[in-house]
Amino acid sequence: MPDPRNPNVGKLVRCVDNDLGIAKVFDTNRETAILKYFDSPASSSWPQREVQITSLRAVEKLDEQTRVYFFDDDAGFWRMGRVHGQVDHEVFIDLPNKEQTRRHVRDIHVRWNRPIEDPWEHLSARLTETPFFHQARSGLVAHFVQQRAISRGMIALLSSPVSLEPYQIEVVRRVLNDPLQRYLLADEVGLGKTIEAGVILRQHILDKANNHRVLVISPAILTDQWRSELSGRCQVGTEFGHQIKVAAMEDIESWQNEQPSFLVVDEAHQLARGAVEGASEFSRKRFEAVRRLSHPSVCPHLLLLSATPVLRNEQGFLSLLHLLDPAVYDLTDVASFKLRVETRQELADLFAAFTEDQQPFFLEGSLDQLATLFPSDTRLAELLQALRPLLTEDIPGDERSRPLVRKIRTHLSETYRLHRRLLRNRRGGEIADLLPGRKKWVSLPWNDSGLAQAENRLDQWRARAAAAMWGREESAECSALARIFAIFLESLWGDPLAFLACVQSRLGGLWIDTAKDFGMLVDEERRRTIITTPLFADEASQLEQLVELTPILRSFREAALRKMADSVIALLQNELRVVCMTSSPTLADELYHELLLKCPGHVTRHGGDQAQWSERVNAALIPVRGSGSFRYASGLV
Repeated sequence: MPDPRNPNVGKLVRCVDNDLGIAKVFDTNRETAILKYFDSPASSSWPQREVQITSLRAVEKLDEQTRVYFFDDDAGFWRMGRVHGQVDHEVFIDLPNKEQTRRHVRDIHVRWNRPIEDPWEHLSARLTETPFFHQARSGLVAHFVQQRAISRGMIALLSSPVSLEPYQIEVVRRVLNDPLQRYLLADEVGLGKTIEAGVILRQHILDKANNHRVLVISPAILTDQWRSELSGRCQVGTEFGHQIKVAAMEDIESWQNEQPSFLVVDEAHQLARGAVEGASEFSRKRFEAVRRLSHPSVCPHLLLLSATPVLRNEQGFLSLLHLLDPAVYDLTDVASFKLRVETRQELADLFAAFTEDQQPFFLEGSLDQLATLFPSDTRLAELLQALRPLLTEDIPGDERSRPLVRKIRTHLSETYRLHRRLLRNRRGGEIADLLPGRKKWVSLPWNDSGLAQAENRLDQWRARAAAAMWGREESAECSALARIFAIFLESLWGDPLAFLACVQSRLGGLWIDTAKDFGMLVDEERRRTIITTPLFADEASQLEQLVELTPILRSFREAALRKMADSVIALLQNELRVVCMTSSPTLADELYHELLLKCPGHVTRHGGDQAQWSERVNAALIPVRGSGSFRYASGLV
C-alpha cells in the first residue's frame, strides 16, 4: 500500500546524474530523495543513493520485454518475468511455461545497470529465464564464437563492409598477430594498401575502444580520399565516435603535437627526403616530427605505406626502416645498409640451403660463404666457429648441430633480412588472376628530333654547370644545381611545356604560376631551389638556347597528343575501358578536350571543371562508334 504521508515512495524513477538505471523511491524530503536500487532477491540489502529531487525522472511506463521481479505471496518465493504491457499502474507480466500475471507497479522491481556480483546465489533462488530465451541466445552466441574462431579473433575482418582478397587478409593477419605492430606496407599501386591499413586500424579501435587515438598523415591531396575510404569501407571515423584524425603531411603544425596510439603515414617515401644529406629545412623538420611521433616509446603501433622500390633508393629506404626500428636501422650506417641490399639475393640463396636437415658437407660449404659474405660480423663468426667441429661426421640433422643451425638462421634473419618488417605484394602469380580482362599498360612509343634536340641542349647545360662547380663539388650550390637538372629532366620527359615553364622560372620570368599548372614547382622545396639558386657563369645564355626550342617542342607535343588520342579511340572501338594518366593537369585537360570532340558520351573525367570543357566543344561534337568509356585522371606526375 502507498504511504499516504509521502505518495512518491515506491515509484519507479531514473536519476539523470548517474547511469545506474531504474530505482525505487525509498524516502524524500524537500530537496533530496533516497533511492533503492534492486540488485537481486538473494541480496540481504539493496544499494541506496541520496540524490537531488530535481534530478529524478518518473518511469511512466515500462518497455515491453523488460525483465521484472516480484515476491509471490501465494507461492512464498520470488518470481521473474517479462513485461507484456502496462495499463496505468497495472503491469502485465509473462512468466515461464506460458503463465501470465499482473502486478501493481509498486510491487515489482527492475534490476539496476550493474552486473550480479554472485550469480550462484541468484541461481540458487531459482531466478532463471525460460529455456526459450536461453536457446535463442545460445545459438547466437555459438555463431559468434564460431566466427571469432574462424577469424582468429580478428573481428575487424568480419565487421568491415568490404570483401578482402586472400593476399590482403594475409597482410592483416601478419600485422595483427605480431605483438609489435610496426610495418611498412609496400604493395604495388592499386592493390589496396589503404584498405589493409583501414582494417588494421578498425581492429585497433575495437581492441582499445576507450583509450585509442589514431592519427593518419597523408599528402593533402589524399586526405579526403582517406576519410572516405575509412568511413565507407572500414566503418572508421569520428562519425562513429572514434578518436581519429586525418591530417595533411604538409601541415606540420596540425599534427606534430599529437599523441597517437596508432600512427599511419601514407606516401611515406616523401618523408625519406628529410633524412637525405642536403635536404631542405622543411623536409628535415617534417621527418624529425614524424620520427618523434613514431618512436616506439611514444607510439607503439606504426604503419608506413609506400610503393617505392628499394633498389637505387637505399638511403631513403633506410630512413623508413629507421622509423620502424630505430635500434636496428641506424641512419648513419648507410654503407652497411647498402651492403645488405647488394648481398640480399646471395644471402637468400644461402638461407634457403642452410637448414637443420642439410648434409654436413653442404653446411660446411655454406659456412665458408657466410664468413666471406659478412667478415665483420663477430657474432656470426662465433656461431660459425662453434658449428664447424660438429660437421666432421656425415650425419645430417645431428642433434648437436641443430640448435646452432637454428641460432645462425635466426641471427641472419634478424640482422640481414630487409623485409623483416616489409610486407609487399606484386601483380603476378595468384594475384594476377584477380584482375581478369586487363591489358595492363599500353605503350605508345614515338621518336622526335625536337625532343632529342632539347635533351642535347640540356646535357650541354649540365656540362657547363659541372665546369662552373669545378673544385666545389661538395658545396650546397652544386647540390642545388644537381636537383635543378633532375627537375628539368623530369619535366621534359613528362610534358615539354612544363619543361619550358621551369626554364622560364629559372630565368626569372613570369612562368612560375604556369609551372604550377603543369604539376611542376608545386612542391615548395622545388620552387625555392629553382628561384633562389644563383645562376652560374653563362647560365642565362644556356637557358635562352633552351627557350629557343619552344616552337619545336610545341609541335612535338601536339603530334604526341593527337597520337595518344587516336590510340585511345582505337581501344574504345574494341569495347575496352581505358584509364589514362597524364604527367600534368594541363596535359590531361587537353587530352580530355581532344577525346571529348571525337567520342562524346564515352568520356568522363576525374577532377577539373568538366562543364567548362563541355560548353567549349558542345557545337563540335562528332559521334564515334563504340561502347567503351574513358576515365580521366589529372595531376598524376
